[in-house]
Amino acid sequence: MNIFGGKWTEEKIEVFIKYLKAYMQIMKKYPQWQDQISNGPK
Repeated sequence: MNIFGGKWTEEKIEVFIKYLKAYMQIMKKYPQWQDQISNGPK
């Protein structure tokens, strides 16, 4: 995958991808959160 890192780096990337997929599912379910997260509190 990379010329640096190793197994630990690959595992971190895999976990991060799983996190992003879960985050995107939540954002699709609650679109009103997107404005608050991207724009900050009003």
